[in-house]
Amino acid sequence: MQDLTGKRKMKTKKRKLKNIFRLTAMLLFAFVVLFGLGSNADAAEPKKITTKAVTVATVNVYNQKIVSQNNLDITVSFDITNEIGTQAGIMYSIGLIAEEEDGTQKIIHQKVYSEDVLSLVERDSISKIITYSAPSYVKGRYELFVQVGNSNGLPFGIVPVGKVEFNGNGEQVSALGCFLTIDGEQGLKKYELLQGTDVEKNETLMLNCEILNNLDRQISIMPIIETRLRTVFGKNVSNEKGAQLDLEPGQKTAWKFVIPKLTEPQAYQGNINFLDIATNEIISSNITARYVLRGLSATIQNVVFDKSGYEAGEIAKASFFWSASADSFPGSRKGKTQFTGGNLRILMKNSEGQVCGPEKIERVSAENDGKIINLEMAITAKCTNPKIAVVIEDGAGLVLAKNDLSIITKNSPTNAINNNELLFGINANKIFVVSVIVIIVLIVLSGIFLLMLKKRRMKMMDTAKMLLLGAFLFSSLLFANNNAKATNFTDAEGASYDVYFTNSHYYDGTLHYYPGENMTIEFITNFLWCTNTIKDVYVYAQAYKKSFLGLYLASGSPVLLLDGDYSGTPKTTSIFNTISMPAGSSIGDYYVQFDVSYFDSADNYTYETAFNMPYLVVNPPVIPKTGT
Repeated sequence: MQDLTGKRKMKTKKRKLKNIFRLTAMLLFAFVVLFGLGSNADAAEPKKITTKAVTVATVNVYNQKIVSQNNLDITVSFDITNEIGTQAGIMYSIGLIAEEEDGTQKIIHQKVYSEDVLSLVERDSISKIITYSAPSYVKGRYELFVQVGNSNGLPFGIVPVGKVEFNGNGEQVSALGCFLTIDGEQGLKKYELLQGTDVEKNETLMLNCEILNNLDRQISIMPIIETRLRTVFGKNVSNEKGAQLDLEPGQKTAWKFVIPKLTEPQAYQGNINFLDIATNEIISSNITARYVLRGLSATIQNVVFDKSGYEAGEIAKASFFWSASADSFPGSRKGKTQFTGGNLRILMKNSEGQVCGPEKIERVSAENDGKIINLEMAITAKCTNPKIAVVIEDGAGLVLAKNDLSIITKNSPTNAINNNELLFGINANKIFVVSVIVIIVLIVLSGIFLLMLKKRRMKMMDTAKMLLLGAFLFSSLLFANNNAKATNFTDAEGASYDVYFTNSHYYDGTLHYYPGENMTIEFITNFLWCTNTIKDVYVYAQAYKKSFLGLYLASGSPVLLLDGDYSGTPKTTSIFNTISMPAGSSIGDYYVQFDVSYFDSADNYTYETAFNMPYLVVNPPVIPKTGT
């Protein structure tokens, strides 16, 4: 019997060993097949480059709303906020977007309030109430927006304010099917208005349009051409007028004229409008045309300091974001101008003109082009309301870019609450109002409590439940459906994206949602790149949840946010895209990842960049029962 039992054990052991060998063989076979085929597939794929998205600023717009309207005059209120560091050179604008017949959206007018340049310390904000005047020709329904950027031309964020109706005179001259050409170029190649075509100093850039007179009278017009550095927020460097054009009522004619070029190599934006010579009023929507004057150049994109003022003996910390020659982009007509290296110089003076410390000199080269450089500067004298001169020069000392910044010294509200500070995503003024409401509610509850005590009809448990109800009312009013949390990031090619999470329950450094809820995201794209090679860009949002092993696993399916082309003309029908996606079915740590992918003109996958935003899924507050 023992021998039989031993044989059975031996057979069982052999069977287990065979199963282990079979399983091992199957795993080895699967490993060879999967990884072997994977290697062949990788060899056949185009080269893919993965890059990290860069957050270059944390300035955003909140609480935007229309206060009042008197036909063409609209009063708008909004808050400009800054989360990290001290940001100088902040500018803002208000404008109108019209929807074209094909469903695309176009900015027809934009007013930059360049006389009001701001600086904000960390966790600071400022409220603005601005009266915007629309052009006299606007008639119908438009989207009103607010956009912020810096004086170097770098946009920070753009938000819709709301739909508005105008009853202007409707007298307008239309520019249709506009494009750029370079005079004398073989083949009469056409360039998109926002393509950022690179041109030589001796070449002539032409704007070509069909001009339609929508008026019932004869009109004489001339183009007014305003040129700014890089974008609408850049310095106004030129204002010129073109030749006169006479149009009969209803006449449509082809017209081309010269876009005046500057002499300094850099990227420029031309804003073109047509002037009614008889009335001296603008009578057309804005036409935006971007071009790059070829040659060695550099751009100071943004500089953020850790504080707004310093004492002697302190170390000032700054992050510096820059880019080299503006003609260094994919598909430039004549190739990029090589930047062989140079120096960044930063000199800080106080309000009395005294130097705050030694000039900071840092080497810049092609290796750190488009990257954030972290700097430290020794402070040797008290530095209040600093004036900061930032310069980039080439190896021979030629100045390629210069920017002067002014910062107003004030204490950061990091550990204090003032009227403008955001706490958990809501304004302190709202906290005051909510507190008053809660006090009134508690007074009413106290009255009921005393009355019931007097009648001896209230138990101790009822008292506790009443207090719990009061606490719940306070927390519900304080944290329910507060302001949107905003963030922005820049991809490897310089396009920037503004992301607004509009239905988070509250924000204490992390977004909060309840199980089973949807996350509403407003996604806004700013196409700022220059290219002569059309490529596709896709942006997807995907939620990930942290598992018990500490790994983040995909939660739900990816959602398409953007399908656009690389020339700056989105294929989507709007500048502002809003999507809704599941936040998560169960409580836990999550993040939503935004993946930006590029494809070349042959649909080959070229490279991608990604940006993550953390959030929590938490249980909702429990409503206390008040019954017995």
